[in-house]
Amino acid sequence: MLLVSGGVSVGDFDYTKTLLEELGLKVVFWKAAIKPGKPLLFGLYRNKPVFGLPGNPISALVCVEEFVRPALEQMQGRSPRYPSYHLRGCLENDYPKDAARQQYLFCEVCEGPRGFRLKVIRPQGSAMLGMAVQANALALAPIGVSRLKKGMTVAFRWLK
Repeated sequence: MLLVSGGVSVGDFDYTKTLLEELGLKVVFWKAAIKPGKPLLFGLYRNKPVFGLPGNPISALVCVEEFVRPALEQMQGRSPRYPSYHLRGCLENDYPKDAARQQYLFCEVCEGPRGFRLKVIRPQGSAMLGMAVQANALALAPIGVSRLKKGMTVAFRWLK
């Protein structure tokens, strides 16, 4: 597997996708309806998987957790230890989001007498490493939802 970080978006200095294609990369997909991580690139070069990760660290982290880690585990003949987003918890705060994309939200999760409680860390952002190190879980805000409200139940997974 080849992992490349940065240069896969559409900015003036984003050359990675073009250069990989010139070298013979067959693009399987480019861009995903997720936040963070939209400019993710995946393709095959000589039948080997190639991931072009976004350059922002939080976007890259989400793409590694959601796409690269499962691919590596499958290539090793292993299955993930925990199914993704198999847990559910109650939100402790509101969070507005873009309804057109699935969003991964970094949260602090604790377990109480009524189950798991999720606090969405604010602000969220593709370059905010400090926000991510506070989190112990990722919550999933699906496409079609424009606002998460306090008291809603959402799916989440522990960060490994």
